[in-house]
Formats: sequence, C-alpha cells, structure tokens
Amino acid sequence: MERQLSGDTTFVRAPQWSVIDSLEVTSPTAITVKLKAPIAAAHHLFADVASFIVAPELAPDGRDITLDHQVGSGPFLWVEWSDQRFASVRRNPAWFGGDRRPYLDGISLVQPRTTAEVESGLRTRALDVAVVNRTLADHLKRALPQLVEYTVGHSMFFSVRYSLVNHPYNDHRFRNAITWALDRREMVRKFFDGSGGLSPWVSWPVSRWTLPESELTVVPGYRPGDGGREADLREARAALDAFRSEKTLPADPLPLFVVDATESAIGLGSVIRDQLKAALGLDIRVVPMPLSQLVGLLLSAEAPFAAGPDTGWIDLDDWVYPYFHSAGTRNSFPLRDPDLDALIEKQRLELNETARRDLGYEIQRRILALNPGANLVSERVVALAWPYVKGYPLDTTDGYQDRFASCWIDASDPTFRGRA
Repeated sequence: MERQLSGDTTFVRAPQWSVIDSLEVTSPTAITVKLKAPIAAAHHLFADVASFIVAPELAPDGRDITLDHQVGSGPFLWVEWSDQRFASVRRNPAWFGGDRRPYLDGISLVQPRTTAEVESGLRTRALDVAVVNRTLADHLKRALPQLVEYTVGHSMFFSVRYSLVNHPYNDHRFRNAITWALDRREMVRKFFDGSGGLSPWVSWPVSRWTLPESELTVVPGYRPGDGGREADLREARAALDAFRSEKTLPADPLPLFVVDATESAIGLGSVIRDQLKAALGLDIRVVPMPLSQLVGLLLSAEAPFAAGPDTGWIDLDDWVYPYFHSAGTRNSFPLRDPDLDALIEKQRLELNETARRDLGYEIQRRILALNPGANLVSERVVALAWPYVKGYPLDTTDGYQDRFASCWIDASDPTFRGRA
C-alpha cells in the first residue's frame, strides 16, 4: 500500500489510493486504514485485481515487478508464459481456500493460430475447452454435438472518444450527430457474429450498474428495428444540419485515430468511417497507431476523434470517476460538468446499493446527453467444453481466477475416454 500511495508510476491505479489518509499496523495481523472521506467503493478498492501485493524483498526498488517476481495467495502458481502464445499454471497446494481445491493439477491456456487448430484440438481432446466466436461455435457444435456451450457477456468494450477542446467536437450538435449515426447493431453483427449487445456507458454485462436496456430502446443511437434506425438517422442528420447552419467542417477528411491491433483484427475504424459516410456524408480518414502512442495523443488533445477497446471494470466508481469527473486522471476529453461531478461524488458517498445504483443511472443518462464519447458494443463470449469439464467459469471481467479452483474433470464421464 505504501508503494502504491507513494506515486509509483508503474502502478497505473495509484490515483485510486488518494482517498487514503493514513495506514497503521495495529497488530501483527491487522492494518487500520483511515480514509479522507467515506467511499462506497472501499472494499472494491482493496480487492481490485490491480491491487496486488508484492513482497518488498522481491522488489526492493518498488518497481522490479516481473514474471519471475509475481507472487500471491491464489489457487494456482505460474509455470511458464509466452506472450500471445500460451500460459501455464500449476496447483497451489498451500492455497488458503483449501477443502481439496483447486481440483485441477494445472491449466494451460493456448492461442491457436487458426480455427482448424481449434477444431482439431477439440476433436482429439487435446483441448478440453475453447473460447470462440458465435460462427465458429455453431460450426463446432454441428461437427461435435456432444460439446456443452457456456456463454457470458464480457465487459470489455469498443468505444469512441471526442476531444471537447477541438473543433468540430467542441460542438454538442456535431458530437450528437456522429454518435447517433453509428449503427451499433451492425457492429455487433460484424465484430461478434451477432453475439453481443449495446451499452450506455457501463457495459451491458455489468448488470449491477448498467442502465436497463428497456430504457435505452428510446435513446437516439439505440432504437431497435428498421423504424428505430430510421429515427436515429433523422435526428443525427438534423443535428448535423443545425451544426452546419452556424459552423463549417474542415475541407480535409476528419482523422479517426484507431488502435492498430483493433483495426487489423476487426476493422473498427473502417466500419465507423463507412457508417458515417453512408449516414451523414462525412469523409473520415482512418489513422491506425499503437495504443501507447494513442494514449499520449488523447491526453494532449491531439487525437480529437479516437476509437479502440477498453477492458471494463467491476465497481461503478471505476467506470465513472476517472473518466468523467473534472478531477479524474483519465478524463482525456476533457469534460468539465459540475452537475455530473456532483452526481459522481454523491455515488462515492452512498452506501445503500439501491440508491447508489439509481445515481449510476443518472450519471449514465447525463453522459448520454453530453456525448463526450460512447461505449459502443460488448461481446457475448462463447465457450465450448467437453461434458467431462465441470464448473468451467466465465465472468464479465478480470478476477475469475479463484473460480477456476472449483473447476474439475469428471473422469467417469463417457466422453473422457480418448482424452489426450
């Protein structure tokens, strides 16, 4: 905690800990933490996946956190890792969860190069489980009808952001026009083979906090059906016409800065470009670049229109305070809205979950009204497993590792025969 409070730049969530006033070791097994003010997300703060513990003797300079130095109290221990190829862990016999768990001796996560490798691995049972897209899942289920399907929404999302200090994005009418004109349902079809959903700001799988879908169906940009899409386009074009009645657009195409890996994988920028051309007649130029470079341009207001992925979070405060509060460390828009600040501060103090959820709804309504950016779509993840795999965990975001401890292999299941 002291390392994180000290402002170590390698710890990306250091600003979270600014709410702590003091730390005191009050006994060999207890630490007393005093906060500067009440905060509803305090428990989440300490349990966050980024709040990991590093033994001082393994990182004497506070920064040397490497693969070899990763330690913790989880159900599995690292064996080896090759980035974007595979990762292997083995059972932690000293895990505090106990009760014979974890049941698995180990887990290997592999990244097949082709869909043929996935199918081959499942057929030979070299793979027990595969996480795939909807189209491949349907193909594999036809080929191997014994496979059991698990699905869950994932809070990772694809989004657009605008710079509110750059023309034309500093005009609310222009932001409305392009945000409402984007066809989110077509994105779900293109990116996820239809296996996904639309979100306000908090991704739809995070049902604890996200604005109900029933409310979204009357919001511009979210209306369902052909009639809804036509209404979205009418309002988007009207907003653009209102903007053009007073202001002009640059003669050159508007640059859209996109994370290069995302553009290569799904063509996010190209889809946005084509949709805005078809809907509004706007000319967009897609500019792919590495994420690290794009982040720098966002913070310096040199990427006024940007698109890419983000991971999503668990607690409401993580979704709103860093990004939309005037003092938020990731408020790259930058948005300054006193009414929104007041709502965000109020939810931090609200300990009643129902009341806090209602505040979260009000915050998302305000974000939808201001349109500083938009969470577009999130995927519904599909996992296919052989029936002998029991208790396979899927979750909306990080933090499901402990639930792998309850996953087990039923060797008595008939489909276990022939497993590699």
